[in-house]
Formats: sequence, structure tokens, C-alpha cells
Amino acid sequence: MAALLKPSKAFGTVDDESEELDASTVTFSVGLDGVFVLPGQVFAVQDELRAGTRLSGRIASSTSTSIVADQSITLPTGDNPKLTCLLTDGTVETKRIDTDNTSGTTVTVNNAFSSDPLAGGIYSISTNNVKEQKFRCLSVGDNSDGTFAVVAVEFNDTIYLQQKPTIKNWNSLT
Repeated sequence: MAALLKPSKAFGTVDDESEELDASTVTFSVGLDGVFVLPGQVFAVQDELRAGTRLSGRIASSTSTSIVADQSITLPTGDNPKLTCLLTDGTVETKRIDTDNTSGTTVTVNNAFSSDPLAGGIYSISTNNVKEQKFRCLSVGDNSDGTFAVVAVEFNDTIYLQQKPTIKNWNSLT
């Protein structure tokens, strides 16, 4: 009987680690364009307070290789700057930023997106030093005013990289 408890103890350990590492919660409101997230899904948030500068916003206009943002952009320090955009076909793609051809409100990428980024859609910028924060959606509720409340908990995928316990004698489980 004790051998049967080992796997559940392992699951309990992962659950305990998850509770320790997934501590922050967020609540925010979105319009119809933000309701694509469903409970259980993982999504990214670019938090201006944590990043020290605003690195996300709305796309004023776009081509397959550049966006014009709703504000002037100063790229953050760090290697490998990337632009993540919602595209006209409803997908989200990330491309490396061409820093030589990016200034003011125009952000240019090295390789074209598979379709144009959506005008009015969301963009986000990250580097090796300034990353988006991952969250798992807990609930989405209708605010009855054309907006929706999203509640999410911080998602830390490093808990899945932890070494799992191994069972050397499978026969002991029967």
C-alpha cells in the first residue's frame, strides 16, 4: 500500500511547487478583441510597471514587415528584441525586430509576418532582459458594458522542468 502513495506524493510535490511559484494574480478588462482567451489557457502580459516602460499597445497601421504603433517606442535594453502581434487572420506571431530600421512609432521586423498585423490589434515588445509574463486564465466574465473581466494566475513553466521521481520497481505497485 505504501508504494501506491509514492506517485500521489510526487503529484503533491508538483502541486506544492506550483503554488509557491504561481503566486501573482491579475484582473483586467478587455473588449471583444481580448475575449479569445479561455479558462485554462496560458497567455502573455507585458506589464509597464514591471518592465519600467510601456512596451505594448495598439497597432495604428501595418504592412507584413512593419507596424506603426499608437505611441513612440524606445526599445528596451537587451539582446534579441522581438515584436509579437495579433494578425489579420486571428493568429499571433513573433518576429525579430530590425533595430536599424526602427524609430519613433515605426517598428520594422527582419522577416515578414505570414499576414499583416491587425490595425487596432495588440502588439508587444520583448528582449532577453525584458520578457512578457505568462498567466493562466482562471475565468472570463461579462461586465455587461461591452467589456469582459479576465482573472488569471501567474504561470511558471519551470515547475514542469523539475526532476520527476522515478519508480525503479514497477512490480511493487501491484
